[in-house]
Amino acid sequence: MRRRGLVGLVAAGLLVSACSGPSASRDAHADTRHWITSTGLGGTIATLQRTTATAERLVSDPTHDPNDLQTVCSVLLLGVQQANGDLPAPSDHQLSALLAAAYSDLGAAATACGTSGFGSAQLAAFERSRHQGLEALSEASARAEVVMGAPLSTSTTFPSDPGSAS
Repeated sequence: MRRRGLVGLVAAGLLVSACSGPSASRDAHADTRHWITSTGLGGTIATLQRTTATAERLVSDPTHDPNDLQTVCSVLLLGVQQANGDLPAPSDHQLSALLAAAYSDLGAAATACGTSGFGSAQLAAFERSRHQGLEALSEASARAEVVMGAPLSTSTTFPSDPGSAS
């Protein structure tokens, strides 16, 4: 009888600890907030927006130097690839999906504008992908600000010890 009571007590203890796991005892967004800070997401978003705007200015200028456009588009593609390497955001599938969509579209825009012999077909693909990418990036930024409970830092410099950022 005593043994049955002990087994029941242990089982009840395991059940209670399983139900109150770590997510119940700590903020569900803590991992995502740390990820946003340590990856410099706000700076990444700001850099991608600025680089995309530079590409847009060159595309809109009929006298643009094709080499300048290809360089800016290559920089944009590199930035997108680096940002994509930070995915997924922990504990936030919505933020990960928005960023993945933004990076995919901005990567397509970079590929279109970096194409040799940039013409009307590439321009249409660039504009469509640029617009969709920036829209998804804006939504991701808004989602990240909700998670952070504050505006994102758009600094493009990182702390010397990313682990010390809060």
